[in-house]
Order: sequence, then C-alpha cells, then structure tokens
Amino acid sequence: MSKVTIQKSGSKAINIERKEFEGNEYIDIRNMWRKDQASQEEWKPTRKGIFIPVDDAQEVAEAILKVLKGDN
Repeated sequence: MSKVTIQKSGSKAINIERKEFEGNEYIDIRNMWRKDQASQEEWKPTRKGIFIPVDDAQEVAEAILKVLKGDN
C-alpha cells in the first residue's frame, strides 16, 4: 500500500497511508512521534488521526482544498 510521511520536526510527523482493515480500504492520516531528533527509532502512531474510506477520499481532498482557498 502507498504511504507518505511529512516530517514536521525531529520528533513529530504526519503519516498518510492507504490501509486495509476488515476487508475495506482506507486512507489513514495520523500524527506520529518518536523520542527526539537524534533518535533513529521507528515513528510511532498517536491516537490523533482519521480513517477515511477510500471511496470518500477524493471528495474529502477536494473539500479540504476548497477550505484552504476560501471557496466555501
């Protein structure tokens, strides 16, 4: 499955990943963390995030762009 990580600092990132759960596909957008910038440990998920069904992902992405542009 596809995955993109947006690193916000040495200890914080946003992970966007296509996942399968109970036979359905979702886009999982989740805050991630690790101890510190010097740490080489794996990113760990937080509870902060959202699971969007793949069927709704395009509509949600377009709505986010409208909000960013102020077209709402």
